[in-house]
Amino acid sequence: MSTKITQKFIKFKRLIVFWVLAICLVLPTKAFLQDITLENVILNTSNKNVSLQISLDIIDPEKFQKIIKDNKFQVVFSYHVEIQKKIKFFFDKTVFSKDQELNIFFNPISNKFSIRKKNKSIYSTNSINKLIEKISTINLKLPIWTTPTGEEKYDLILRFSLKKKVPYWIEKTLFFWNFDITPPSEYHINFKF
Repeated sequence: MSTKITQKFIKFKRLIVFWVLAICLVLPTKAFLQDITLENVILNTSNKNVSLQISLDIIDPEKFQKIIKDNKFQVVFSYHVEIQKKIKFFFDKTVFSKDQELNIFFNPISNKFSIRKKNKSIYSTNSINKLIEKISTINLKLPIWTTPTGEEKYDLILRFSLKKKVPYWIEKTLFFWNFDITPPSEYHINFKF
């Protein structure tokens, strides 16, 4: 009698494991995943000013519109720009660093997409294409950190992410859950200055 129960229990466990694996393989983990890809980087040094222009390919407009409209929370586009001076036989020295978070949301009453930075509205539009165009171009004015010689080696580090902004208590409670819409992207570009 106990062997029959044990065999049924083992078959039941195998069936559960099979269905869990089948569901995990069939269902995509991210319905809208697409990496944030770097299209263009321009580092301009003229008139004792340094400017950095970054162009990105973020996400398909229709999918992005669906994510923002269907989402109960805001979407956060964040980026990190860092320039490190390469030093032989020692740690690299950070000469510039900037972090930015842009909160993106849809207002169904006004039927507009908006971007907020530090709880201040900086852009609003009806068109998802204009919104994507706005966040996919980053222009930064950098301080001069040294006299350009053209011989010193530097590393430009770029990190980008697009994820759902959820309340802190949800994020900590569901620490195992991934709220990323696109996987975080990181790029390293070496240059001489």
